[in-house]
Formats: sequence, C-alpha cells, structure tokens
Amino acid sequence: MARITCRRVHEQPPDVDREVGERVLVDRVWPEGMRRQVAPFDEWLREVAPSVELQRWYGHNPRQFGEFRRRCRTELGDQRHRYAAARLRDLAEHHRLTLLTATRDVNHSHTSVLAEWLAEPGPPDEPRQAATPARPGRTAPGPPPPGHRAALSEAVAGLNPGALACVMGTGIVSTALYVNGAGTFSAVLLWVALAGFALLVPAYGWRLPRRRERFVADLLGPRAFAFLTLAISANVLAAHFVPDGHTAVAGAFQGVRDAGVGGAGLRRPARAL
Repeated sequence: MARITCRRVHEQPPDVDREVGERVLVDRVWPEGMRRQVAPFDEWLREVAPSVELQRWYGHNPRQFGEFRRRCRTELGDQRHRYAAARLRDLAEHHRLTLLTATRDVNHSHTSVLAEWLAEPGPPDEPRQAATPARPGRTAPGPPPPGHRAALSEAVAGLNPGALACVMGTGIVSTALYVNGAGTFSAVLLWVALAGFALLVPAYGWRLPRRRERFVADLLGPRAFAFLTLAISANVLAAHFVPDGHTAVAGAFQGVRDAGVGGAGLRRPARAL
C-alpha cells in the first residue's frame, strides 16, 4: 500500500521525508515567497491540481468539501489531468510520497483528495509513466506544449471578469485630460481604451457560449461584480464622445453595454448619460 503524507509546503520537511521519500508539490500555482533555486521538493506536478474553475467554485469552503472531493476525483480522469495523475500514481507505487500544498487547511484541500485516491488501486489499464528522477523544483516531462491557437483559447477561457477595468481607467484619464485641454494626450489614451474595448468585448462574447462552465462559475462566485466593468467602461467611452456631438457613437457604446449586461444575466444599470 502506498505510504502517503500531506503537508504544507512552507513547513520544514522532517528527516524521514528527505531520506526515504519523494516530496511532490501538487498546487497549480507556485508558492508565494518561495525561491525556485531552493525549492524543498523533488517535483512539481501542477496539472494534477483541480482546474481553475473548480477551485473558484470551491473557495476553500469546508461545507462544500464533499462535492469538491467528488469533482476532483472526476477531473483526474480527464485529458488535462490524466498524464500528471498517472505520473503521481507511479511515484506512489515506488516511493514513500509526501504531497505538498500551500493551502492552510490541508485536510479540506485537494491534497487530501489525492492522498485518498492514491491509496486506492488504479484501474489495470491505466497508463503508466516511468518514475524517472526529476530535478528539484521542475515539472515532470510531459506531452508537447499546445499550439498558439490552443494557448490563446485557454487564455480567453480564463479571462478575468474585470479585465475591462483597464479600459474604464484609461477612458476616465483620457476624459480628464480632454477637459483640461491636453487634447493630444487625451486622444492617445482614448485610442488605447478603444483598442482594449475592441479586443476584450469580442473575447467575452466568445467565452460565453464556448466556456459556459467557467463563465457561470465567475458569474456566481465572488468576482461577479467585476462584470460591471463592461457597463462602466462602455459608459465612460460614450461620455467621452457626447460633448463633441458624436451621439451616434455614444449610442453604439450604450448598445454594447445593454447587450453585454443582458447577456451576462446582470441587472441593467441606470442610464448614465
């Protein structure tokens, strides 16, 4: 039977861990404040950690741990987790294993779920990866990296709901400069804001039908109010065009605002202009 221990990565490793075991970091994100040159573990398997959308849904709420545990175990069999999961099981079969995480509540984290899963026998047809030595602080060798198109798709899928805050802030500064007579600087920032708006709004539109699960996780999670940056940034840009009489352009931004807020399922804000 696999001998598995779960610890916080910032704890000093016991001598028994160092002498007879493999210490594996199973978090998706590198521990804050830890230098890679002196990492206190042998391997980093980031892809065995729960998906970003599942972690956002869970929010480290112990009352939801039962459902979180079920979803974690389900994810271990999907394409994104399969290789790292097989690598981790192989390590557990050949070594004493210490799973490391930066999470404070280890007992209600994915680390304890992984320990439970590793203690069970795997299916006979489960793929295996030879337990080759890994340099400390490095991830295990894996499949070839995805192409640029796949990387871009993943970046858009994980787009922060508040990404349009940069457009909102740039538009506000541009308007302030315009009011104070700095027309050239105002125009430069306006074009920057328009470019950001033109890139991010279609990205939101792409994300809604194709990554609905992630979109809904953000909409129902603590970052839901960040979606209001879509309405506010549209209002800011619309307000910039009204003094010069470009009411048609302002109306177009208002239309984007109404369509975006309605598509996100948020309450329509009061008219800003």
